[in-house]
Amino acid sequence: MAELLIQISGVIGTNKSDAAEVVKLLISDLKDAKTVGDITELLTGDHKVVDQPYWVRINAAEVAAGESRGKPRVKAVSIPDLLRLGQP
Repeated sequence: MAELLIQISGVIGTNKSDAAEVVKLLISDLKDAKTVGDITELLTGDHKVVDQPYWVRINAAEVAAGESRGKPRVKAVSIPDLLRLGQP
């Protein structure tokens, strides 16, 4: 994606023109987008679907792990750990 640096000034006219520039860059990026291939296998294969309730359980487990360490959370970073934490 094209790099864009914007400073918010709080003036509607300025922010509107900045927004227009962001939209132009997004459209430009979409025109140059590369496809990654067919996703049929991902949609039909034997893959674990992580839905909202699953993510809620992961979040709760991370927060609980953080509480014992005096932190807001301890992030799980490996896929096996995330899948384990999200299990009902």
